[in-house]
Amino acid sequence: MADVFDHQVDQALRNRLWSLIARTPNLEWLILTKRIGNAPKMLPADWGGGYPNVWLLMSVDQIALERDAAKLLAIPAVVHGVSIEPQLAPVRLAVLPDYCSG
Repeated sequence: MADVFDHQVDQALRNRLWSLIARTPNLEWLILTKRIGNAPKMLPADWGGGYPNVWLLMSVDQIALERDAAKLLAIPAVVHGVSIEPQLAPVRLAVLPDYCSG
């Protein structure tokens, strides 16, 4: 699939995705984006505190992590996460002590 939060994705396709996710509560969905800043205005109207079967993740390098982690965490979701793939350079999660444990 593509990045659901890309401006080029037709809203009708996004609506179909949200409908499918809502109809499949026994599946865990991982929504991964490089465009977390677009997410708040593209989530479904019934998102509330997040769908119980959706993990919201963003793809990061160090710069994106430092710039966008607060945006990710501001969006209600049952699970927040990051993907560091491909990891081409070190990424220090410890720069955000409230974000990671340990």
